[in-house]
Amino acid sequence: TMQFVNLQDMNLRLSGVTKVCIALAGLDTLDLRDCYRLQHLSLDCPKLVTLHLQGCTKLKTEVVEQVVKDSPVLEEIDLREMPQLSPASLSRIQTLCSTLRRIYTSTVSDLI
Repeated sequence: TMQFVNLQDMNLRLSGVTKVCIALAGLDTLDLRDCYRLQHLSLDCPKLVTLHLQGCTKLKTEVVEQVVKDSPVLEEIDLREMPQLSPASLSRIQTLCSTLRRIYTSTVSDLI
């Protein structure tokens, strides 16, 4: 088993992954942009501040909501090119994490 205890920034952009499970205490930025096949995402990253999910079109709304709920210091999330997210789900995401400062969507940026 590989351990990346001090890893702060992870870029899996365009990686073609279908499932991502990450538990890293020091991770503050995760880039999963354009992971078109991603369907499962589970994070235990208490210091995660920035999450890029742009183009993750197979990721279900419930999964995104759970990730946001489980990210206590998340400040910025990129949800552009994710048509599966309705205005109602974007509103729920906004209320699930009180630390969110910016939500980027295909229609509205800086929602908060």
